[in-house]
Amino acid sequence: MGNKVNSVNPHLPTDLTSAIINGDSCDKGGTVKVLLVEDNYYTRDIVIRRLKRQGHQVVTSVDGLRCLELAHAEQPDVILLDMRLPVISGVEIAKQLKADPDLGRIPIIAMTAYGLEESRDAFMEVGCEEFESKPLDFGRLLEKMHALVEHHT
Repeated sequence: MGNKVNSVNPHLPTDLTSAIINGDSCDKGGTVKVLLVEDNYYTRDIVIRRLKRQGHQVVTSVDGLRCLELAHAEQPDVILLDMRLPVISGVEIAKQLKADPDLGRIPIIAMTAYGLEESRDAFMEVGCEEFESKPLDFGRLLEKMHALVEHHT
């Protein structure tokens, strides 16, 4: 791996950042309002900057309680939900979002470092429409996001 300096964030290894932010071009679809629920500062920062660079509006939460409040207040087009969160787990948040008559229509993309097939199935069972493993493939994430928003509008 070596001691290369990461130009995006010097606290992250170079290979992690490139894996998280690969897939620069995805110009499908228009502006999307995204609720990003991610407790890891570095991942959150990279995803926010990449989404904004694509012209999307981004609202963020670092925990599940704030996610529910923001979902009601902001009515996002899509929710990117880390499944391992403090306070309330992503699984519990997904259940609560889908059970809410005002929020249940909002598509959820589960994000986790645990990319096992069993995890994917469990996230789908609680209402997540899509799943993305970390480190994130940003191009693939954008494609999934745009497809879900298009399908749900």
